[in-house]
Amino acid sequence: MGMIRRKLPGLLLEAASVVFAVLVALAVDEWRQEREDLQLAHRALTGIAAEIRSNLGELDEARDANRAMLEQLEAVLASEAPRSFGVQFAYSLLTSAAWQTSQVTQAIHFVDYGLVQKIAQVYDLQMLFVEGQRGLVEQMSVGAGPDDPLAPLQRRLEVLRDLETGLIESYREVLLELPEG
Repeated sequence: MGMIRRKLPGLLLEAASVVFAVLVALAVDEWRQEREDLQLAHRALTGIAAEIRSNLGELDEARDANRAMLEQLEAVLASEAPRSFGVQFAYSLLTSAAWQTSQVTQAIHFVDYGLVQKIAQVYDLQMLFVEGQRGLVEQMSVGAGPDDPLAPLQRRLEVLRDLETGLIESYREVLLELPEG
């Protein structure tokens, strides 16, 4: 019993040192993992920002041509002359690969919830715009109606123009909160 009492303080000190070393190792590992998670989130946000800038450029390229087409269509509809109208819709190829990748890799889990919500809303609006473009192209390919084939086309173009305006505003708004390239 005497020998145990003599060795007990040393054993307790050694056990405490081992526990302390394990706790430090776990803390360092957790710090390293958190740092990697934040780097992944930053890469995801940078990719999303670049994608949104690219999509904004796509919209800007097509916007003037589509607005000119709508003005021309409105002029044709307002005139009494026989109607002849050639449609040349500029389709915007918008992507969401960076957004989808951030979700699949779960990088988005390490981003502020409010920012994630804003980004998700932008991509929802983008999806609505893309669907609107598809609908317009489909309508152009099958024709509108026998009564007045240009009026429904005009309405679709106006709705698409309004969606485009909202999408551009949303892009610009969320870009203010995303990191630069």
